[in-house]
Formats: sequence, C-alpha cells, structure tokens
Amino acid sequence: MTDFKIGDFIEMKNSVVDPDYPHISLSGWQGEIMDFEGMDENNQALFRIAWNADTLFKIPDEVLKDAFTEGFEFSEMILSADDFFKSDAIHKTSERKAAIEKIEQMYFWIDLGEQGIRIIKLLKSAQDLSEKNIRRAWFQYLKAQMVFPQKLIFLSENELGCISGNAYDIIEIELNADEIWANLEVNKQKIKLPLSYFDQSESAIECLQDFLVWDSNK
Repeated sequence: MTDFKIGDFIEMKNSVVDPDYPHISLSGWQGEIMDFEGMDENNQALFRIAWNADTLFKIPDEVLKDAFTEGFEFSEMILSADDFFKSDAIHKTSERKAAIEKIEQMYFWIDLGEQGIRIIKLLKSAQDLSEKNIRRAWFQYLKAQMVFPQKLIFLSENELGCISGNAYDIIEIELNADEIWANLEVNKQKIKLPLSYFDQSESAIECLQDFLVWDSNK
C-alpha cells in the first residue's frame, strides 16, 4: 500500500536516476502526482509525475533533443512510489504550462540539425522569449560575429533605390523599434532597411543564415 494520492506534490530522493539516462540524477526534482499507473515487479505503486516549472528547466539538453526528435514526453515520467517523498512545495499549473510552452518554442528548431541547435542556443540567451528580447539577442550575436562592410544581396521588392537581386555593401547594423536594420548607402544617400530583406552573397555567413531562417519561420 502507499500513502500517496493523485494531486500530491513530491520530491525525488537523492539516489534516483533517470531510468532511460542512468547518468542523469533526478535528485531534488519536484512535481505533482497526476495518475496511478499500476504496480511494478517489486509490488511498488507506479505514479505518473508531472514536473513543475523549475524542474522542467533543469531537464538536460540531451533529453530534450531526444524528446523532440524521437517524439517522447519530456514533461512527465512514470516512477515508483519508492523513488520520492511528499513535498510541502506548492506548484502552479499555469507556471508549468508556461514552462512547457517556452521549451516547445525553443526546441521547435531541433529538426534543423546543427543550425537548429545554434538557434536554440541563441533563444536560450534571450532574457525571455518575447520577440523584442529575441531580436535583441540576435542583434548582439550578429554584431559580434559579422564584419562590416558586408556585401549582401537585396531580395525584397525595389525600395529606396535598392534593386532586387543586386548586391550592396552593408555599412553597419542597428537595433531600433524592435527591428534589426541594415545601414547602407545607395546613390550617395544613406538609407536603412530591415536586415531580413537581404541574404548572403558569395561567402556563407553562418550567423546571418541562422537569423534569416529564424526570421522567416518564427
């Protein structure tokens, strides 16, 4: 028999590891009992545990990458009653849902392989996942990685003297009004256009390509 019931808040014991990743300790992870799942071979009750928000953000990249590429659940786990004890902590369902949404928003990009991993790393560096802060993170990343002037191809419709398909020297980039702008000179006039209107020319610029893929698929 067990003293646990659905709705109890629990914390994992120090000795417990992830059954699928034995090198990952679950010590201190917290969650809520969501359902009874039967008995194990040792006659211990099995419960489905929904991790709280703090614990969800502790899940290692290795597990999250596998979860999103292989399609298994990352926010819950079935565990034996012998693996945890009752906790006095109170977990808010709204915070848990927000954490899941944030993780799903980041790992949406995992199917892009190495590029997706780079985009996920960039998103993690943002203060939060608001578009304003994500663009700020992209701006800081591009500013650190790109060398100016940089010749890029204008791909939008003809605008402010720029002709679609022509290459232009981007003098600098700036962040203003939640947009990353490309500063350039056309017909002896200084203008600025969204950086997303351009693409790389002859040389591959990894950071720019990552930004353009994010910007067109966000």
